[in-house]
Amino acid sequence: MKGLALNLVGNDVWGYVFHGFNTLTFNALNQQYNVILRAPEDATITHVGFNFNTRTNSPGDLTFRLSNVDASGNPGATHHATVTVASSSVTYGGASGSLYWAALGSSYNVTRGQILSCTVIASAGTWDATNLITLNYQLNNNQEAHGNRSTFPYASRGSARQTGLIGGMRSSTIAYGYPAQTLTIDTYAFTSTRYGTRFTVPSNLGGSVRLAGIRFRAQINTGSSYDIKIGTISGTTVTETYTETIDTDMQANTAEGYTLDIVLTTAQTLTTGTEYVIGILANGNNVQFGNLRLTQAIDRTAFAHSMYGTVKSGSWTSGGTWTDDNTRLYMIIPYVDLINASSGGGGGMIVHPGMAGGMRG
Repeated sequence: MKGLALNLVGNDVWGYVFHGFNTLTFNALNQQYNVILRAPEDATITHVGFNFNTRTNSPGDLTFRLSNVDASGNPGATHHATVTVASSSVTYGGASGSLYWAALGSSYNVTRGQILSCTVIASAGTWDATNLITLNYQLNNNQEAHGNRSTFPYASRGSARQTGLIGGMRSSTIAYGYPAQTLTIDTYAFTSTRYGTRFTVPSNLGGSVRLAGIRFRAQINTGSSYDIKIGTISGTTVTETYTETIDTDMQANTAEGYTLDIVLTTAQTLTTGTEYVIGILANGNNVQFGNLRLTQAIDRTAFAHSMYGTVKSGSWTSGGTWTDDNTRLYMIIPYVDLINASSGGGGGMIVHPGMAGGMRG
């Protein structure tokens, strides 16, 4: 789609498709899994976390560490903070996943750009073929995960690179890395409830932007229709301003969650500094909406871009009452094709971001 994408949810999420987890097995002492990342800002780190699947019989303790990274790209010998936890105390989510945050024994102040290893190790007790745990470490099986397509950040098991990564670190208020529980598709059969995402158009984009269309992930069945709903929101009150009805017979019927690009028949003007909602109203049991599932509300902060305010997904009624959903992020991208300066001069037209793409004043 032509235009500037307002990526409300991180690009890494868009690389995933809706397949099951792969798992790592810890069944020997000193096995470990590491997520190597770069701190995006100064922060006081208090936890490291990973996605745990199952525990079988009575394996021993797990040690969680925040460490430096050596010249070979592996966890180094300098452990900034650590904690040891009985494996029986960890939360296991099975095939659905569960992100467990281990509180470190002391906090550690990281600086922007610092490369760190978040590590979990089978550190003590009995670990063997009958006393073991499994971790969820990848959200797909077709080479589209962020960890497969990017050289950094990355994950490793010991010093061997892994093809996917789930886990990270957090402060008391913000998470970093990839603390996903799972990605899933929810089926919506309701004909009155709207499901979508709230966000603020950044003030530094000028006075207003023109919304040309949206992109989202969903499974669409033929023989029905759905509405795209756009509106403003203040507190918990939504005022709808635009509806675009989509006939599903005009779209592919697929068995997967596909990316759908919808060009609005009438482009919408969005005022910078104003909070908006974009959502879907299913006219019958026909829309299965892709979303990132989270274990805790704080995990959302690792994926939702703060430049768009407090990005939250949720739902609203036909009467305009909004309800936050703190454990889901719908994968919606608004596209704008015109930026209007707040004062003086003309607007800036966004052209196709290809070989000759860019912004024209």
